[in-house]
Amino acid sequence: MVRAVYPGTVVPATEEIFSTPEEAKAAAVLRKAGRPVPEESVVCLRSVYSTAEAPEPVGWTVVEIR
Repeated sequence: MVRAVYPGTVVPATEEIFSTPEEAKAAAVLRKAGRPVPEESVVCLRSVYSTAEAPEPVGWTVVEIR
């Protein structure tokens, strides 16, 4: 199952989505988070927060390419 995971219980105002690498399929994560997926753009997830001290959860920043 693909789902967006947020730190705490509040959805952040920015387009920052947390997911495990296995679940990080951009369109599915965005849909599960209730965010629109534009048909004419390519959405990808860029890994952030991948440090040796805190490898989990891996953060993903949504990048929209038109």
